[in-house]
Amino acid sequence: MSDPVCGCFLKCLNVCAEWYDDAIRYNHGGQQNEQREYLLRLRAAIGGLSSLLNDDQVAPNLRGFLSVLAPVENLRSQLSEFDTKLMRVAELRSDAKPRTGVESDFVDALIYQDHFKERSPFEWLAGVYLAEVYYLFFGFESGWGKGAKYLSFVDVVLRSLKVKTEDRTSYSRETISRAVRVRADSKIRRKKGPLVDRDVPDQMEWYRHMHFMDAIRVELGLGLGMRLKSSLEHARRVLADFSAAK
Repeated sequence: MSDPVCGCFLKCLNVCAEWYDDAIRYNHGGQQNEQREYLLRLRAAIGGLSSLLNDDQVAPNLRGFLSVLAPVENLRSQLSEFDTKLMRVAELRSDAKPRTGVESDFVDALIYQDHFKERSPFEWLAGVYLAEVYYLFFGFESGWGKGAKYLSFVDVVLRSLKVKTEDRTSYSRETISRAVRVRADSKIRRKKGPLVDRDVPDQMEWYRHMHFMDAIRVELGLGLGMRLKSSLEHARRVLADFSAAK
C-alpha cells in the first residue's frame, strides 16, 4: 500500500473499532432501560410536585397567600404539558412512527442502538466489519469472508485490539469462520433483534459504509463530500482510481 492508502486502511479499522465499542454498549439494551427508568422517576417527581400544589395540600397558613406570593397556575399547566411530553418519549421505540423531526432523530438513534442486538459484538466485528474492510483493500479470492488469508487477517486484528473471549483466551479461526456465516436474518442468530425492517439483514449497513467512505475521502484529501449513501463497491473504485493515478 502507498502511505495514503495505508492511512485509509487504518482509519477504516478505527471505524470498525468504534462500531464494535457501540455493539458492546447497545447489545443488551441496558442504556435504553436506564433511560426509561429515569423517565419513570422524573414523571413520579412531577406527579408528587403537582399533588403538593393542590389547594388541599397547601399549609393552612399559606392558603390565600401562596397563589399571590408565588403564583403557580402557569406552573401547573407547564408541569402537565411536560408530563405529557415525557410520556410520549417513554413510548417511543425503534419501530415507532415519529410525529416530528426531533422524534424522527430520536427514533433513528434507537434504530441504530437496536440493530446491534441482531448479533453478538464479536460476530459484528469478525463477521461483518472486518470482512468489509478486507474486501475494500484486498478483495476475496475464496468468497466473502472465506479463505486462510482472511482468517489470518482477522486473527491479527483481534489480537491487536485485544479482543478476547469471556474467559480471556484468543478466538480460534473456527469461531471467526462461524461469525462470518451468521446472518442477521437467519434462524440461528444469537438474539431476536428489533422489529424495524426485519426483512433487512443489516439495516445500518449504509450508515457504516458512509463512515468508511468519509474516512477514505478525508485521508486521500478528497474532502467529506455530501455524506451520501455509498456502497463498498464505490469506495473500492475510489481507492482503485487513486492508486491508478499515482
